Amino acid sequence: MNYYELVTTVLLKKELSYLSSYETLSNFINKAMLKDNLLKEIHTNKKPTLYCFSSLYPVEKSKVYQKGRVYIFRLRSIDKKFISHLMATLKQTESETFNIINSELKTKSQRPIEELVLITPLILTTEEGYKLPETNQLLYVENRIKDILEKKYKQYYGENITADPFLLSVEKTNHKPIKIPYKNINFLGNKFKLTVDSSDNAQKLATFGLACGVGEKVSIGASFANANFVRR
Repeated sequence: MNYYELVTTVLLKKELSYLSSYETLSNFINKAMLKDNLLKEIHTNKKPTLYCFSSLYPVEKSKVYQKGRVYIFRLRSIDKKFISHLMATLKQTESETFNIINSELKTKSQRPIEELVLITPLILTTEEGYKLPETNQLLYVENRIKDILEKKYKQYYGENITADPFLLSVEKTNHKPIKIPYKNINFLGNKFKLTVDSSDNAQKLATFGLACGVGEKVSIGASFANANFVRR
């Protein structure tokens, strides 16, 4: 399985708070997608989102990105055609906040994954909105991630996949929920370290999650993970 990573380097025109950066990047990507017929169709349909993106890096200690400094963000997808089109339209899209100074598209091959580490908060819909249930939180997280990835995998490849087990352990790495403000709504998420089983199907799902995000609200920058690969 191959997936694709677009590394975009930007120069900030003005200060940008860390919390505001999610909506800024999301709006910029959405604006770019409306410039291309293929991307516009993907943007407006109701199917699960098959891309994900990180926040700007490096993160400033002050939690405010500085005017005149250079940052990067990473966008991944399982769909090469999608990400190639997006790379072209991003370059043509203006932003009040930053200028793109470089973009590089990388092809990534599946490698054995030991852990998935959430870089942006994992967001999951619950009966209480976006707050995790009081009991059996980690089991709930494991089951929801597995369900989301199995459905996205079937949507893209047209075949069912089941991984039992999928995750060997789920560790929450923050003490209180993390908010992502978007359109006057504060979405609540958490960061996790997910230990992945070594079976073929578990590894396929983990790689798919690396490419497309492991949870919900990936189109606003949530649920983006990096991998700790198995050392050989």
